[in-house]
Amino acid sequence: MKKTNDTNPMQTISDPPVGFWETTKFLGPSFILISSIVGSGEIILTTTLGATVGFVMLWWMLISCWGKIIIQDHLDGLVLTSQRKLMNCILNVAI
Repeated sequence: MKKTNDTNPMQTISDPPVGFWETTKFLGPSFILISSIVGSGEIILTTTLGATVGFVMLWWMLISCWGKIIIQDHLDGLVLTSQRKLMNCILNVAI
């Protein structure tokens, strides 16, 4: 069922996707970028830190990996909405 938006009659709103494969069609490039940010540095750091201090730093590593994904997601949104390059966006962010 398609509904017409009241503010812009040319724009239509589609029904949400049903099922896993239909949902994956709407994930877009930011999801691929987010899933690729865990690289070899994190893998080497987490295993070295785990071997050195054990489970004491496990929550710190999980929180830092999760925080990195959140920051990357927000940077992707900033670049997509402003339609500028990432470094231009970072230079214009108020400190």
